[in-house]
Amino acid sequence: MHMTSRNLGANLGDLLGAADAAKAAIIDCREWQAPRTISYAELERSANALARGLLARGLEHGARIAILSANRHEFVAAYLGAMRAGLVAVPLNHKFPRAMLEPVLVDCTPRLVLT
Repeated sequence: MHMTSRNLGANLGDLLGAADAAKAAIIDCREWQAPRTISYAELERSANALARGLLARGLEHGARIAILSANRHEFVAAYLGAMRAGLVAVPLNHKFPRAMLEPVLVDCTPRLVLT
């Protein structure tokens, strides 16, 4: 990406924080008959709460946490929360068989696995 003064200081947190809090950030269609709309404000609250919880567990800056989740709004909040806590989020596909997950977990040595 070409760096300009427009994007030089931006990061994902800045972009989310600048969004209209009442607007939809995510439409969770797990329940296709009743999709749930998650606002930017709700996503911010969830991510911040998770970040506080992770830090309260004593996880240190740069520690890895694995996130084993389906495609759902909680995954996004967990990923953002990990980043806000200064942690490294390691997303794992919940559809992978155990034999595929184990080597990844051994390699990345997460301090915590969120499911």
